Amino acid sequence: MIVIDKSQLSQDALIGLAQGFVFSSMGNEFDEQPMDEKVRLTLAALDRGELKIIFSELHQEASIITTEYFNKNTGGNDGC
Repeated sequence: MIVIDKSQLSQDALIGLAQGFVFSSMGNEFDEQPMDEKVRLTLAALDRGELKIIFSELHQEASIITTEYFNKNTGGNDGC
């Protein structure tokens, strides 16, 4: 796993990753909160360091994971 700084991504790619994270972590819940708000909260969590963007060389894909999960599974080594 390699950590990717969000500044390395286009806005469209960043939004797409955030939407994917929302769907995978929050599901398609029938709540009052619109998708745009959930994406905004995800991006804010990235800014606060609560989430990380990672690239899996094995799967050849990028995704967003919690920093807690990352640290637990990598010992905090960001691959850089």
